[in-house]
Parts: sequence; structure tokens; C-alpha cells
Amino acid sequence: MATFLELYQRQYADPEFANRVQVSITQNARYVISVEQGHPNETNRRAWAAAAITNPARTLSQIMVWVVVHPEIADVAEPSDTAINTAVGEAIDPIANAFSH
Repeated sequence: MATFLELYQRQYADPEFANRVQVSITQNARYVISVEQGHPNETNRRAWAAAAITNPARTLSQIMVWVVVHPEIADVAEPSDTAINTAVGEAIDPIANAFSH
């Protein structure tokens, strides 16, 4: 696992990583809005997706804290796009639920 300082640097000082996470957020939001149906948390997920599309910078800052500590991200020097997409996808429900109340 990366050190806390390494995770912090990835979260706040790695614009290439942030750009990759942003693309994954957009991809996940598009999926939630246009494809996904019948998910048990559909209402909150759709609200998250709408917010992700309308305010991507805010969504990036909210999701980045979850993504950098995900094992597929924190445990490798250069995470793959697939790992980033997995981490973003797994963060949607907790974040959507946290901001729905």
C-alpha cells in the first residue's frame, strides 16, 4: 500500500490521474442515466449522475477521496483505467447515499 503522503500526492498533485478519474466519473454517470434501470438505489444514483454531469469538479473532489484508497489504486504505482473505473463505480452508492439526506 502506498504511504499516506503518496496517496495525498496522487489525490491532489497528479493532474493526469485526476483527468482519468474524471473520465471514469463521466462514463459512470452516463451509464447510470442512460442504461441502468431497476437498481435498488436508482433514485440516489440518478441524482448523483445528474450532479456529476452538471458539476464535474465538485463530483471529482467528492469521489477522489474514495478512489485513492481503493485497494486496486492504492496498492499499485500506475493504476489501470479498469481499476479506476472499478473504484469510481464502487464509490457511487456510498456517495450518492451520503448526499441524499
